[in-house]
Amino acid sequence: MLRHSSLPTVLVEGISDARGYRHLEKQLDVGRVSILPCGGRINLLKVFERRREIPSLPLAFIADRDMWLFRMPAGYEEIIWTTGYSLENDVLAAGAAEDLLEPGEMIRFRQSLDVLIPWFAFEVEEFLAGRTAHVDVHPDSVLPPDAMVIREAHYAGRGSGRGSDAMIKFIHDDYALRLRGKNLAYLLARFLNSPRRHAQYNPPTLLDAVVRLRPNLPHWQQILAAVKARLKAH
Repeated sequence: MLRHSSLPTVLVEGISDARGYRHLEKQLDVGRVSILPCGGRINLLKVFERRREIPSLPLAFIADRDMWLFRMPAGYEEIIWTTGYSLENDVLAAGAAEDLLEPGEMIRFRQSLDVLIPWFAFEVEEFLAGRTAHVDVHPDSVLPPDAMVIREAHYAGRGSGRGSDAMIKFIHDDYALRLRGKNLAYLLARFLNSPRRHAQYNPPTLLDAVVRLRPNLPHWQQILAAVKARLKAH
C-alpha cells in the first residue's frame, strides 16, 4: 500500500493509537496526511526496517516505548517514541484525569499505587535481567478491587513479586510516565467508573476527555513537532 501511495504517512502501532493520534492530525499543518495502523508494534518495526524500499514517500513512525523505556536498544533513533511508557502515559501525565477524583477516591488511588508499583518494579527488573515480564494484565488480576495486597498466584514461583527499593522509588517518582499506561488508566477507571459516581469514565472515555480538556498536552506537542520535522524534511 505504501509503495502505491503519494500521501505523507504517519505509521502507528494499532487502531487505538490511530484514533488517539487523529487529534494531532488537525495540528500538523503539512497538508493531507494518512495515519496508518500497522497491526501492532512488531509489524511497525518490520515496516521501519524496510523503509528504504520506499524512499520517495514521506514517512514518520510513532511507537510506544513500552519496556524499552527502561532500556532502549540501538538502531531505532529515527522512530518517534512516546516520552513515557505508552500513548496513555503521555496523555495521563498531564494530571487532568486525577483532577476528576474526589478526595476519598484520591486517597484510595494513592494507596493502590503504593501496592501496584512494587509489583511493576519487580516485572521491570525481570525484563532487565533478560527474563519474561508479565505486565500485559488487567490490574484487577494483580490487585483485586478493595484489596491492598497483590494476588500471590500472580507471581507464584517467580520470586518475591516486589522490586528493589531503588526501582520502586524510580517508578514512583514519575509513575504517570513510568507505570504501564493501560494499568494506570484502568486503575483510575476503577474509581472514576464506579456505579456510585454521577459522572463515570471508563479508560477510553477518560483518555478522550483528557485530550479534549488539554488539547496542548506537552508530550503530544513533542511528538507533533517531531512528526512535522520528519514529514517536511523529506
